[in-house]
Amino acid sequence: MSHVKEPKNIKSDIIHQSVMELIHSEDREEFKRQLTWNALLPGDKTGISLHEIMLPDNSAHLHRSFTVRFRCLLDNTSGFITLEINGWIRVLHGQGPHADEPQLALFATCSPFGPLSLFDIPSREMTFKTKHKMDFSPVTMDSR
Repeated sequence: MSHVKEPKNIKSDIIHQSVMELIHSEDREEFKRQLTWNALLPGDKTGISLHEIMLPDNSAHLHRSFTVRFRCLLDNTSGFITLEINGWIRVLHGQGPHADEPQLALFATCSPFGPLSLFDIPSREMTFKTKHKMDFSPVTMDSR
């Protein structure tokens, strides 16, 4: 994530910051658990290998959907906002020499969990929209 767009066209640059510093201290362990590929395996699949879990029949176990409290970057008085994170654990390509096990990453979307107060709802659409190819390279991008 490179920028978070805020009201009045203010942007907060969050590149090169640890995501753990933005997550509420009580949610960090659960967030780390969700990042492990074998965290949500059912009892009968606990001995499955990473190679086997990547097969199409087992890939449903790599889906992640959870909530976490993130530090609100709008101002220093807002505290935390609960976000719903929904995505998949996938292989992160292009990360140097090949090891025995590929490097994995969480590819997910985040959205506010629950209704926002009337004061938090912007008067215009604030969703940043992009269209990507299958290799995640951008095709089109919002003019904002």
